[in-house]
Amino acid sequence: MVEVKICIGTACYVMGGANFLLIKEKLSDKERKKVKLEFVPCLGYCKSGKGKPPFVLINGKIYEKIVDVDALIEIIRENIEK
Repeated sequence: MVEVKICIGTACYVMGGANFLLIKEKLSDKERKKVKLEFVPCLGYCKSGKGKPPFVLINGKIYEKIVDVDALIEIIRENIEK
């Protein structure tokens, strides 16, 4: 199971995270069964100043500046294959 937490806090939301709200529609039924998708109000990474929003946490690894839904889906698919 691939665990995906997508930050939809203010900074992440306005920097492209809003695009991810429709991600389930782009995943196949087979992929949806292998992904636990959660939208969270904040992952806390913007406060550290170590990266740029939007932030997505996939299986404990943080990804930053992903503003394209297709790029995020590709990362999720790579994690499904592992």
